[in-house]
Amino acid sequence: MSTVSVFSTALVGMALFYEGEATADVDLNDSGVWVTKSSAGLLGRFNYESQALDGTLNAGSASFDVQQDAGRVLLDDTGTSSASPVNVAHLKLDGQVRLPAGAQVATGGATTAILNGEEGLLWVLPFDGATSFDAEKLDPVAEVGGEGALTVSQDGTVFAAIPSTGTLWTVATTSKGTVDGEASSAGLPVGKGA
Repeated sequence: MSTVSVFSTALVGMALFYEGEATADVDLNDSGVWVTKSSAGLLGRFNYESQALDGTLNAGSASFDVQQDAGRVLLDDTGTSSASPVNVAHLKLDGQVRLPAGAQVATGGATTAILNGEEGLLWVLPFDGATSFDAEKLDPVAEVGGEGALTVSQDGTVFAAIPSTGTLWTVATTSKGTVDGEASSAGLPVGKGA
């Protein structure tokens, strides 16, 4: 066996069995907390670990707020009845969700929910597909009966509390943010003094 063959075989063997160097598995969303400065129309990412603002983007409005669940960030602009997912890696808005006038939007987990209290309609859709929302084309998951409070839990479960009817609506979703079953309703719990 020649020296070149022995050397080549040894080199291939080392390459196959070498475990490599340890590297950090970095989540791009580590320590990022999104904050607003409405007076300047700015949305910023505050890096908690470095205690510094490490990026900003222009919201294009002074009447907005932000919702965040891990790496999913949604800019809610009540002035234009719209919402925009934020591309956290590139610090830009990724499209626009056109909402019915006065509608509420909430996000959590992989889910986005929209409540049009004026018409009493509730829609639930995946966060990643929220920009395709069209109230005229998408059937609501429930007719809730009026104005209320809307929230989405971290696991994507949607809750809409409608005081005028005394009803709490619940919509379960899958890990991809799609509706899992039928919307259900129950009486709102009444506390002392109510």
